[in-house]
Amino acid sequence: MRSSPSIVVALSLLAPLILGCMGTGEDRVLGIDATGMVGGLVYFDANGDRAPDVGDPGVANVRVRLLVSGTQDTVARASSDGNGFFRMIQLPVGSYHIAIDSTSVADSVSVVSIDTTDVTVAPDDTVPVFVAISFPKVSITAARGLAAGEKVFVDGVTLNGRDTFGDQTLHLTDGEAAIRATRVRNAGIFANDSVRLLGRTATDNGQPTLDDVSVFLLALTGAPGADVVTSAVAGSADGGRFDAALVEVRTTTIQDTLTVGDGFQLTVDDGSGPLSVLLDKDVAFGSLTPFVPDAVIDAKGLLVPDGAGAWILKPRTSTDLLLRQVAPLAGGQQSVGGLPQH
Repeated sequence: MRSSPSIVVALSLLAPLILGCMGTGEDRVLGIDATGMVGGLVYFDANGDRAPDVGDPGVANVRVRLLVSGTQDTVARASSDGNGFFRMIQLPVGSYHIAIDSTSVADSVSVVSIDTTDVTVAPDDTVPVFVAISFPKVSITAARGLAAGEKVFVDGVTLNGRDTFGDQTLHLTDGEAAIRATRVRNAGIFANDSVRLLGRTATDNGQPTLDDVSVFLLALTGAPGADVVTSAVAGSADGGRFDAALVEVRTTTIQDTLTVGDGFQLTVDDGSGPLSVLLDKDVAFGSLTPFVPDAVIDAKGLLVPDGAGAWILKPRTSTDLLLRQVAPLAGGQQSVGGLPQH
């Protein structure tokens, strides 16, 4: 367990607090000669790192039991005080197991970590224990399978910035699956950030999402690669498997174009089936001149359900588009647009 200021504070308070209560009888002890003690802190893990940090509040009235190792025999009991501290004193030398009464923890949270579940008490020993109360941390695949309304942490890498699109939707991948986060509170989150999200499971346009999300920045990381798929697979997200994911379609021909409320929409096809590509009005794509029927492009972007059983590909930046072949003009000439030609 990593060191933090809150651990230092907890350890400095535990010993004098226990010594000051020696002989008060407030702890129930079933045993013989008192030779050691166990004291600890029950705290709310606000950022999901499973370690006490500055700002993690103590949790009161959580019941802790000390069992003889390998048995269900209770040696001592204690409840956390208003600051989250608990103490069990006058303990015989021996090996013990820490158990938490789950009925003393609020229904919306659970015990997610005990840094030391098995302790050994030596003569004149003080054994510190830290108990984390919080929301569960799950994989994105698991989060996508939960019922709506569950509050969970998920870790992953962002596929776009929080402010890339006007709706401030964030896409996250953990390498196995992806998910969209809606109503993201934190600004300053960019593509390729390694983050932990805390949100409530929900659905949007028939697909699982995390809603009302707080973001905790973990690190900067490399850019995740896009899955190369056909336009037909992208248009169906392969039955939802690629929902919210970053995908790329190659050598697609623009079939049609349409100005819509959210931007400029292309219908493209590589011969396998049509796909809608939305050039979001909040993304600076530069000149739209090249995007005309019969032009050939590669397009990379995030898959978003349209609510009618299909998915739309949303490029994040102009570099997500590659013009492979300009559209022919009358007389056999070719149009020239504003995108680089490769």
